[in-house]
Amino acid sequence: MQDSAALVGLIRLAWERHGLGIVVGTHGHRRISELLLGSTPSSLVHKADCPVVVVRAQRL
Repeated sequence: MQDSAALVGLIRLAWERHGLGIVVGTHGHRRISELLLGSTPSSLVHKADCPVVVVRAQRL
């Protein structure tokens, strides 16, 4: 799983503001690097203490 500054920042922000949940978007791309290393949305789902909703972008 990733442990990036963005990931830590989102979790900290939700905690500091007593957030009820986090909503994050994803492109839905399945690159080899995402499969091996994970993505920020999937890391959020596993590491955040609050509910996380991942919304996939529509294809145009």
